[in-house]
Amino acid sequence: MGALLIVGIGWLITLEPAGSQLLVASSLLFALAEGIVLALVAALWSTRGVSYAVAAAVLTGVIATGARWELVYVQTSRTAQMPDLLLDLGFTIAYAILAGIIGATILRERLSGLLPQR
Repeated sequence: MGALLIVGIGWLITLEPAGSQLLVASSLLFALAEGIVLALVAALWSTRGVSYAVAAAVLTGVIATGARWELVYVQTSRTAQMPDLLLDLGFTIAYAILAGIIGATILRERLSGLLPQR
């Protein structure tokens, strides 16, 4: 569900042709939204432990990355070069680890009343 939300946000951002200012703003908005989704996924999995929460966030990020690449290919019929794809994947994994740790620790404490208790 989280990966679907991330890809959906990315698709919505790409609908409007963008100048350089709009491209930067939409990229920052997408990164913020992706981090929030990954942190929420981790917060939901944090009852099983921080390592499970981080793994869930990383898996969600990796699934979303692959789906995002496919969406770009469908829209433009082009793929990025392999170094660019690997760099994107590396940053997504690092960002998911950070968001997962934040979601499993700080965010879980703040949202403990709103999250389902098991």
